[in-house]
Amino acid sequence: GVRPLLRRVESHLPLHFVQAMLRRVSLRLSHGPGVRAARSGPRWTELLGIGLFFTLLSALYLGMTPGRFFSELAPDLGDPLFNLSVLRWGASRVPSAFSDFWNPTYFFPARGMLALSDHLAGPAVLYWLLDGIGLPPAGAYNTLLLIAFAGSGATFYWVLRRSELGVLGALGGALAWTFCGFRWSALSHLQVLLALGVPLTLWLFHRLLLEPTWPSSGRFLVAYALQLSAGSYLAMMIHIPLLAIFCVHAGELASGSRRPIRRAPLIVGGAASLGMLWTVFAPYLRAGASHALETPTFKLVPYMVTLKSYLSVGARTFYSEWFPIQLKGHAQLWPGFVAVAICAVGATLYGRRRLRPGSDLPKGELWVFGLLVACCLFALVAADVRVWGGDLRSPTELQLGIQAFRAAMAILVLTWTYWLGRRSRWLERASSPTELWWKAMLASSLLSVVASHAAAFVLLRELLPGFDAIRAPARFFAFSSVGVAAFVGLGIDGIGSFIARRKLAAWAQGLLLVLLACEYIPSARYIEWQEIPSQERLAPEYGWLARQPDVVAVLELPFLENWREAQRMYYWSFHLRPIVNGYSGYVPASYELMRKETEPFPELEAISKLEKMGVSHLIIHLDQYSTVERRDW
Repeated sequence: GVRPLLRRVESHLPLHFVQAMLRRVSLRLSHGPGVRAARSGPRWTELLGIGLFFTLLSALYLGMTPGRFFSELAPDLGDPLFNLSVLRWGASRVPSAFSDFWNPTYFFPARGMLALSDHLAGPAVLYWLLDGIGLPPAGAYNTLLLIAFAGSGATFYWVLRRSELGVLGALGGALAWTFCGFRWSALSHLQVLLALGVPLTLWLFHRLLLEPTWPSSGRFLVAYALQLSAGSYLAMMIHIPLLAIFCVHAGELASGSRRPIRRAPLIVGGAASLGMLWTVFAPYLRAGASHALETPTFKLVPYMVTLKSYLSVGARTFYSEWFPIQLKGHAQLWPGFVAVAICAVGATLYGRRRLRPGSDLPKGELWVFGLLVACCLFALVAADVRVWGGDLRSPTELQLGIQAFRAAMAILVLTWTYWLGRRSRWLERASSPTELWWKAMLASSLLSVVASHAAAFVLLRELLPGFDAIRAPARFFAFSSVGVAAFVGLGIDGIGSFIARRKLAAWAQGLLLVLLACEYIPSARYIEWQEIPSQERLAPEYGWLARQPDVVAVLELPFLENWREAQRMYYWSFHLRPIVNGYSGYVPASYELMRKETEPFPELEAISKLEKMGVSHLIIHLDQYSTVERRDW
């Protein structure tokens, strides 16, 4: 494929120069025996090309044509429209340095309502810039959606290249992490897709613990702030994998294999991290205390992660209709057939690299460890049966479930303790910073798997502040899948190194990448593009509201089904007058009370109450009532 190009340039460039460039390209494309990625990581031109590749692939997967880009949202008009409204609210606060940011004017008269959902402060700044250059609301949102996919893929690719994987291996790992079925299942939730800071934060935290300097502390704080500003869900969950990385480094220090480290950058970085964490989550703690945001355990059952979840295919995967195992909710975590096969190759290569020679392994200890692992799996299955078989609504069912969860966790802790005591006799010590990073990365993935499982998560809700408000523990898969994707990249590199002929190795690796990309094609029938009105096409009453100085608060009737209230919020984002309506994962008591008193339409006493609460205007959508209700009006 290069020869036609060479014919064109051979008359202009010396032949030895062309041959030298081809050698450099071949070395960067194939991670064969003895070929290692540069420690300094990929060049910016390489990252730019990867970002462009992921942008085009994302648009192709989504079916995002230019016409849809500027006027439509996907995959529905529920959560995407709500997130767009929150983005518009945040963008309106940017010129005033986020003054009154946590008090949007929906769910009137309640205050602090932004803490009922993801704040999206960082994306709101970008939305403000896009709005400033004239992009319509749908175009700005779709730009953020493309950034969520392309940015996540590019940052994960960069981390894998720094992990000493070749170009094709890192590209395969980035594909497996960016387009897995879990992320297609979360397509409505932009805050879950905006995971650009996840791989960067994990990698830079590892570098900070490895070499605590002021520059490394500053780089980590930037990545940490980036992820905190993207939303609250992943910002809260990321501390579980960060804890795992910290424990790995603490274990290396305790073993005496590393020299003592500088403490000042760590202390200052830790204090700054705590300050940012408090700034973001203090409003959530206040909202949780004042509005009782704890989710009952029985409501978590459709979202709980069990061992069966890892065999359940995402609904938007093209072969999901033919797959035998289907779960409701978000707990659809099957990584993909091709990814699992390549991951097995990568895991085998990593195990062979870390395990001591067979003659040095204590066989009796391995048998004991295997027995403990079998008992652990049995206990987890028993805990899963409690989730599958009981609804956990009654106190008896809930108590039996918690006892099963505690037993499973006790056996898991026992297995982990036995592993810690024997691992130095089974494994080769991590002899390089890269090996230490692989160890920390896999530990963070495993701890995320454990934390997301129903047996552990129900107990964590009782111990960790803020976890009782999490309704979708399956979103831990954003961190659990890091290890799977890294093994996919290692497997592709390993397969290339097995093949002696470089050209044949590149073809084999390219074929694996094509198979990966094909398996991640989403089902078009589950990605429905729907048009939203621009400001010029809004109903005239909303423009009239924006111009009236005497509007105190507005109520739109009839109240719609919960997710359809997002349409009212979108219209609100253009006039920003206080409205009683709203949509979120949680709703305040005042909203529920007002809805109860005004359905199907308010009596005179209810109207009097509305006036006393400050509601000055009503918008009545007669076309949304039945014929009988319109007559009654």
